[in-house]
Amino acid sequence: MKKIILVFLVFPFANIYSQQWEIMNIRDSDNTEYSYKSKSSNTAWVKTVQDKIEYFKNGKSAYTKGHQIVLYKFDCEEKKMSIMQVTVYDTNNNPLKIVDLGENLKMQYVIPDSIGESLLLHFCLKAD
Repeated sequence: MKKIILVFLVFPFANIYSQQWEIMNIRDSDNTEYSYKSKSSNTAWVKTVQDKIEYFKNGKSAYTKGHQIVLYKFDCEEKKMSIMQVTVYDTNNNPLKIVDLGENLKMQYVIPDSIGESLLLHFCLKAD
């Protein structure tokens, strides 16, 4: 009985943490598809789906078809951003590489008319 009550108490909150990826209207020269998922007031996940993702395996470049998820930190007022974490997945959704850069990485100004600027603008519009 306690398990049933617990399920009914937890279920309404499950939707909060299962936010769907929002497809962004951004395309680059490689025809990469970008999706967005907010994480906190100054961070968001960006998923890119590509035919050829480069990552490093045993110190050497490797390539896979699949997707990667990048956790970005944004500063809307200063127009800066940084990468906090990158995870590369194969087509079977198996993680191939996880790189955690931490929270204290130096924030960089975004380059005008770049994918980075598009990501920053998307995040800042959502944050308002």
